[in-house]
Amino acid sequence: MKIQIKELGAIKEAKIDLNKPLTLFSGPNNTGKTYMAFIIYALTRIKIGKNPLKISLPQFIENGRFELVINVDQFFEYRNKTISDLKLNLDTIFGISDELAEQIFMDFEISFETEHETCKEKILMIEFNEVISVSQNKYKLSKVKNSYTVKLEMFDGEDYSNLLNNDMFELILTSVIANKIAFYPISNAVIFPVERNSIFTFSKELSISRNILVDQMQKLSKGENLNPFEFIQNSSNRYPLAIRDGLTVSNDLLNIQKTKSEFYNVAVEIEESLLNGTLLVNKDGDVQFNSNKNNKKKLLPIHMTASIVKTLSSLVFYLKYIAETSDLIIIDEPEMNLHPDSQIILTRVFAKLLNRGFRLLISTHSDYIIREFNNLIMISNTNDGVDSLAKEFSYNSTEAIAPEYVGCYYFNYSKSNAKQLIVKEMIVDKFGFEVPSIDDAIDKQNKISEELFYTIKYGKANE
Repeated sequence: MKIQIKELGAIKEAKIDLNKPLTLFSGPNNTGKTYMAFIIYALTRIKIGKNPLKISLPQFIENGRFELVINVDQFFEYRNKTISDLKLNLDTIFGISDELAEQIFMDFEISFETEHETCKEKILMIEFNEVISVSQNKYKLSKVKNSYTVKLEMFDGEDYSNLLNNDMFELILTSVIANKIAFYPISNAVIFPVERNSIFTFSKELSISRNILVDQMQKLSKGENLNPFEFIQNSSNRYPLAIRDGLTVSNDLLNIQKTKSEFYNVAVEIEESLLNGTLLVNKDGDVQFNSNKNNKKKLLPIHMTASIVKTLSSLVFYLKYIAETSDLIIIDEPEMNLHPDSQIILTRVFAKLLNRGFRLLISTHSDYIIREFNNLIMISNTNDGVDSLAKEFSYNSTEAIAPEYVGCYYFNYSKSNAKQLIVKEMIVDKFGFEVPSIDDAIDKQNKISEELFYTIKYGKANE
């Protein structure tokens, strides 16, 4: 999936290829990286009502099987409708008023590069074979290459007839199929914004329903009339979509944790290698932490834990209970609150997720994360010398990343025009990639340090 963006904040124009498993955004602050991440996240989160493809389940459920023949025109129309709805919902995506959204994003445009005929060819080449969850049940959803047929298979010989009048099944299934085909290879996205370290700490205080109630009480105390439509609008605009979705998860952890995902062990690896403890949910739905370094084994409330625990808690819970193969995981500044060695460990965890079918979009300012990604790209070069070094430094094949799997985008203002922001796709080869602003900052700092050192030690600058 390739998208083209115009007039998004400071960004005049950008083309992003989301077909690669790893997409990296980097560059100075205030260059639109978060705006871009929010828009990409919203693409798979904008809902276009019930049964967007107008699929009639009884029509396809026959003789104990479900087969849907793809209508390319329907999917092309669905994708365009998603774009239209996204543009109409910029206020809810960014958590601002409709009036402000019109001012800020007056000329905003988003489009797919793929035209109708090319789209038809692309859909024909799509292939997947995955297990999906619908109404707490699991089903096999598959499509083979060179075919326009999507198949659904039941587990344990369940009777399809039980699903014919199940509105929830119809809604979820048709939405999954619509997104999986229309936005291939991305059918679902999850985002961890920079505000993630407060989601579980203040989830009750930030609760949307709680804040609406407070607003209502304040209006009543002033003798003002209540307008229910106003509160509905406020509830949708109180926080950006990314934060709202995080709050929804935090307020429903008791139910979410009833089913483990197949990536539970990856979350445990993060707890063991980075957090030195275990994240838990008590009977009241509050997040607690059991530290391995606490001899008394007392459970700590989340607000009393180290900053790294707060920062990574949402990722841990996602991997434990929600994660599904082929999800797009979007993380803004994964280095936040992490010591350099922890950043390196986390980068290697990301590589393992990539090699298990996930897609990642990461926005970072960290030289440690960028260098480690470059190391993981270099160990994918197979020769005796590299293999020997990889073994010496404790890398394994589950962490290697092929350069063709990586897309790197550099956000920065033009040197010739300070008001023109350029999004440039960087070259990624067998040695990795470069981020100019980070390299320049490090080179400058190293030069200053050397000059100061030689001046102090020898009474003159290094020559």
